[in-house]
Amino acid sequence: MPDGTIRTSFRDSEIETYIYSDVNLFSNIGVVDNNRSVVSGYFFFDYEQVLRTRSVASKYVDVNKLENLGINIPYERFMITNVEISGDGGDIVGSVSESLYEEQKYPYVTYIQFDNEEVNESYAYYKTPHANASYAAEIANTFFYGSESSESSTDDGNLGFVTSVLNRSYTYAPNTAFNIEDYRLMLFEILEYRQVANYDYGIDISILDNTAKVITDLLAKVREMLDSLGDYVDLVNEACAFNNSLNAFNRYFIDNLLEDFSNVNETPWHQAPILYVLCNDLLYDSYGGDRDTIESAAKNIIINISPATGTKEGIDQFYSDMQDIANDLVLIELDILATQGIDPVTIRFLKPNVDVPNSQEKIFSATSTSDVEVQATKTTTKFINAWPRGFGYSLNSVDLYGDGADNWLAELDIEAIVSIRFGASTSSTTTETPSDVSPDYTENDGRKGRYTLDSDLLYEYDLDEGYFIIYDLGYWEIEYY
Repeated sequence: MPDGTIRTSFRDSEIETYIYSDVNLFSNIGVVDNNRSVVSGYFFFDYEQVLRTRSVASKYVDVNKLENLGINIPYERFMITNVEISGDGGDIVGSVSESLYEEQKYPYVTYIQFDNEEVNESYAYYKTPHANASYAAEIANTFFYGSESSESSTDDGNLGFVTSVLNRSYTYAPNTAFNIEDYRLMLFEILEYRQVANYDYGIDISILDNTAKVITDLLAKVREMLDSLGDYVDLVNEACAFNNSLNAFNRYFIDNLLEDFSNVNETPWHQAPILYVLCNDLLYDSYGGDRDTIESAAKNIIINISPATGTKEGIDQFYSDMQDIANDLVLIELDILATQGIDPVTIRFLKPNVDVPNSQEKIFSATSTSDVEVQATKTTTKFINAWPRGFGYSLNSVDLYGDGADNWLAELDIEAIVSIRFGASTSSTTTETPSDVSPDYTENDGRKGRYTLDSDLLYEYDLDEGYFIIYDLGYWEIEYY
């Protein structure tokens, strides 16, 4: 394990709860002999919960309060860098390019790597072929990921799907189910072409956590405010600034101070109390995160330290309180340095057992999204070297399904046509090498189709109407179920 990485254990069941999956979110479609298959499915990653409960910042401050007060942790402070899907077929890795972290305020996968020793080397690595951010964003919003050799998004689409894992946008309904506005629940899609049909997945998500910067940024802001407040303290302690008899600052002193500020809200006696009460609540839960209580506490401090209404003792006491806040933030910074360092760390979230259903053999028609489950397909062949002659027969055609002289297909129990191969007759006993002539189109889940060869109709069929007419002699091979 490299330095700077926090490895979460498989035995930590709490970690697993951040990755949500269900066997019903996956399909596993058998191919050929049902030993190979195509798996597709989805899982969710609870980025919002992870940020608020597992980040470095969440160990020291209440991230819920930060977000509720409008102090948002930007995505570049807590970035997904890697999503790895492990299984018997190899590891599918979706990675996010580091060069896009600052440009993109959300994650998307910029390249795919599929590690499988049995896969030919030229097919082992997939990525979007262009490095520029606009193209990568375009690809991320399509259904396609191309190979290294593709030249454009159009080529990617023509090449079709590849084994991949990538995040998808979606709309949750009802969107009022979360108490947190714009809840960040991420959806990832898995697609895998398997050499072995049945096995489950393990999921490993890596996040580059730089939320320690939230603490150091806060400390820097407090120190900056202490400098301004210190200058104010020096001024109020000058001779003749405060009238002890009236227990108030002299008018000329107040007027001179205000000349240095165009807006009273920019003065240290306004800004410092606001920062102080926010830090007080984040570090000690002094106000329970209640906005009204926080606002009221800040107003009381402003009254106590403002030159118009405050006193020297009140200002000196607040300056001391502000130094205490800075000292506590320094202790937190030192603890971060001692435990993991101030540099970003990688946190991994694991889910070892993601159920995938066993492979099922299914047939999809070319024009329909409906599917028909079957146990197996069958193949029938016949060499037809002469046209039937006699009354009622058309010249140079024959119906293989109807009541003609050769009703070869009518004798079979055919529910749908899957594929057709044909070799044209060269003599009474031989044919050309058969080739695939599956229908140009199908309808009704494989029960109706036709094929045109060199502008001439080769065959047409409609099983519901009871005909399968061929227009050429030769070897015919029909796969059906």
